[in-house]
Formats: sequence, structure tokens, C-alpha cells
Amino acid sequence: MNDKLKIAVYIRASMGLGENRGATALFQEREIRSYARDKGYKIDEQHVYHDAVSAKVPGRPSFEEMMKAVEEGKINGILTYDLNRLARNPVDGGRIIWRIQQGTLTVISTQNGGTVYSPGTDMLMLYLHFGMSNQFSLNLGKAGPKPTCRNCHHDCYTRPEEEVQL
Repeated sequence: MNDKLKIAVYIRASMGLGENRGATALFQEREIRSYARDKGYKIDEQHVYHDAVSAKVPGRPSFEEMMKAVEEGKINGILTYDLNRLARNPVDGGRIIWRIQQGTLTVISTQNGGTVYSPGTDMLMLYLHFGMSNQFSLNLGKAGPKPTCRNCHHDCYTRPEEEVQL
């Protein structure tokens, strides 16, 4: 792997998972580190970023810190579990794409699927990924509360006519 790469890790735990949020973050980090070893990426341990806030709006503390490190030239690559961990709003997605196009961010790679974006690659799919992530967040706000199973009172993701019988 390129010795000039200064690789950061970005982890964002999903909102609404309650006690599982920490496990999700640990899972993401373990998977990213395994992927980095397999692909020969050397992680800069000073630049491992964790957020446990929604990416629906700009302003996540660790994301902002990471983007500042990109702008200052301290890092030039990001490993993340999935692109939707990086951006679910058009502002953050646009900042990432701009940094790739300017060459200050030379690689973004995802553990799940091994997607790699770098200067000179087609940005259309990256725009599409960030756009889909944004639309997903917008749709979540419209969905309202999830139905619950009448028997166990857990979120079973069932419609009333498909209730789980225990």
C-alpha cells in the first residue's frame, strides 16, 4: 500500500439502538481494522474517530475534527464501515466529494464491499450513495413510530395484519 497514505478510521454508531449502540461501534471498528490488515492499509492511530450522533444534519463533533485533519493535511484517507456512516446530509457528502476532487482526500474505502473512491474515479456513484443515505434519513422522519407486537410489546417490524404470535 502507498506509504504516503495517512489513513483515518471513522465510526458512527446508529441512533435508536439503545444499549446496542456500543456493540455496533465495536463491531464496525473490528471489521474496519480487519479490512485494513487484509488490504494493507496502515491506520494512523491518532486519527480514529467515533460519533454516536445522527448524521442527518451537519455538525457531528468527531466528523468535524476528522474533516479539519483532512483540510490541514494530517490525513488523506478514510476507512469506514459504509458510506452512510460518513454522510446522511448533502453538506457533509459535498465536503467529502469536494476534498476528493481537490486531491486532499486521496482515498475513501469501505469495509463492506470494499468500495474505493479516489481522485480521478467516477464520482457519480459516490453522489448516488450519499443521496440515497440522505433520502433514507428523510424517510425515517416520515415513518412515525414502528408498530409493536401485541403479545411481547417489542418492535417486531410487523404490520398489524402480520403480527407475530408467540
